[in-house]
Amino acid sequence: MLQILVAGFGEVARRGIGAILCSPDFVVDECALECVMSAVVDRAPDVVVIDAGCSDLPRAARVASACPAVTVIACSASEETIRIFPRFGGGECRSRPLSADTLRASVRG
Repeated sequence: MLQILVAGFGEVARRGIGAILCSPDFVVDECALECVMSAVVDRAPDVVVIDAGCSDLPRAARVASACPAVTVIACSASEETIRIFPRFGGGECRSRPLSADTLRASVRG
């Protein structure tokens, strides 16, 4: 069962992401954006979905670098792209068009 941490986002976006990721294979938890690093350490998720547009992409990169065993997915309502920092990816990320299917596929790896 994959442990997913959703960091940041407004209430409507969090509910939408939760609905997209609703699956018996996933356990979805939430935290404030400011608490993402401590939440990753405390909760040890497999995947972090973080609220990060282009201007806040460095935060997602820091999470990916500090926690290499975690897949980090950065997305934002103001962007049409998600950025995926794969597990043990060395800080590299790839971009894909933002969609529910892409988010689910990225979480699954």
